[in-house]
Amino acid sequence: MIRAERFFRRPGILLCLPPVLLAPYLLFAIRGGIPVQLPGFLAVTCCILAVATFILTRAGARAALERHEQFFVWVGSFLFFLAAWKFGSALNPGAVGPEAYNFHQELLDVEQGGFFTHPSEHRTEFAIHFSPVLLLLVPLFHLHPHPDTIFAIGSLVMSLAIPLAWRFLRMKWSPSSAALLAFGAGLYPSLLSLHGDFSPVRFAPPAIWFLLIAYRRRRPVLLGIAVISCWMVKETVLLAVVMLAAVAFVERRGARWYGPLGLAGIGLFLLTNQWILPWFAGTAGKTSTIAAQFGYWGQSAPAVLAGFLGDPVSVARAIFRLNNLAYVLKLGHSVMFLLPLGSPLLLLACPEFFVNAIAGYYPGLIEVSRPGPWTSLVGHYSATIGTVIWAAATEAWAVKCGDSNSGTEEEEWSRARLLFLAVIASIIYPTNAESL
Repeated sequence: MIRAERFFRRPGILLCLPPVLLAPYLLFAIRGGIPVQLPGFLAVTCCILAVATFILTRAGARAALERHEQFFVWVGSFLFFLAAWKFGSALNPGAVGPEAYNFHQELLDVEQGGFFTHPSEHRTEFAIHFSPVLLLLVPLFHLHPHPDTIFAIGSLVMSLAIPLAWRFLRMKWSPSSAALLAFGAGLYPSLLSLHGDFSPVRFAPPAIWFLLIAYRRRRPVLLGIAVISCWMVKETVLLAVVMLAAVAFVERRGARWYGPLGLAGIGLFLLTNQWILPWFAGTAGKTSTIAAQFGYWGQSAPAVLAGFLGDPVSVARAIFRLNNLAYVLKLGHSVMFLLPLGSPLLLLACPEFFVNAIAGYYPGLIEVSRPGPWTSLVGHYSATIGTVIWAAATEAWAVKCGDSNSGTEEEEWSRARLLFLAVIASIIYPTNAESL
C-alpha cells in the first residue's frame, strides 16, 4: 500500500491538497449549488500553497531550519504578531466587530469606574462568562484607551502559542520539523478568524499548550499553574482539564495524576457555574449562558447533566444533526481527517465539541436542520478545539521509536511538510454552510 506521505512528496501532487481536503465538506455544503466564491477561494489558496511548497521542497530547507530553529520560531512569531495585529485593526478601526465592540465598551466602563458592564445586557461581563484575564488588559488600556490596544494584546498572546507549541513538539519531532509545525498552532483555520474580532478566548491557545507541556514533561507544579491559567481564560476551558484527567487514566499515569486533575477541573467548573457566575448575575444556582443555549435540558450545569442522562434520545438527535457533519469536516480537513485519532490528547476536544454540537437545540422553536450557533469556524467557539486537534495530530504522526518503516530524517521531514501544507491548503475556504 502506498503511504500518504510518500504519495504527496512530489510538488505537483501537493498542489492538489486544497480540492482533496475540501472535497468532503464541499460535497455536503454545495448541494444547493456551487458558491460563486469557491473558484476565488481555491485560486488564492493554491497560490499560497505553491509558494510554500516551492520553499519547503528546496534541498536546503530542512538544513536551514535545523541550524536556525530558534531564530525562525521567534522571528516568525513576531512577524505573525504584526500581521495579525494589523489585520484585526484594519478590520476594526472603531471596534466594529461584535465582540470587539462589547469588550472595548467594557474597558471604557472600567476607565469610568465601572466593572466590565456589557453594553447591551447592562450587567457585568463576569455574570456571563468568567474571564479574569480581562483584568490584564486594564493597565495597558489605561495607557492607550483605543481599540487598537486590545487587538495588539490579543494578537501578541495568540502569537505566543507558536513558541509554546514548538516547545511541545520538540519532545516528539526533530528541531527542523518542530519549528515548521509550530506555526500550525497559529494558522489552524478555527484560530485565524479570532484575529478579525476580540475575545478573551485569544488567551486559550497558549494556555492549552502550556497545559500540555506541563503534562507531557511531568511537572506537577507547572501543571497546577497551567490549570489555573485555563480557568482564568474562560470557564469552558476547564473542560479540557477534566479530559486531561481522562488522558492520564488512559495512559495509566496513576491516581496521583488523574485524581487531582479531575477534581480540580470538575470542582472549578462547578464552582464557577454554580456560585461565581450566578453571584455576579444575581441568579442563584443558574447561569444565563447555560439557560440560553441548553435550556431544553435544564437551567444549570447539574440540571443540564441530569437532563442529558434522563433524555439520551434528544441528546443523540442534537448531536447527529446533519449540519454537525459539516462541522466535523471543517475541523478535520486541515489534519487529513483521521490523524488526531492516533493520540489520546484528542479527548481534550470532546467536551467543547459536544457543547458546540448541541448548543441551541430547541425542537419546536428552532428548525433542527439549522446549523448550531457555535459550529461556525468564524468566531471563537472552536479555538480550543482547533488547538487540541493540531496537538493530537502532530503527536500521532510523529515518528515512533522502533518504527522501522519511518526512521529516517527525510521521512520525518516529509511528514512534517505534508501536515504543514495541509494547514496552508485550508486557511482560506468557505467557513460554513450558511455563508455559501
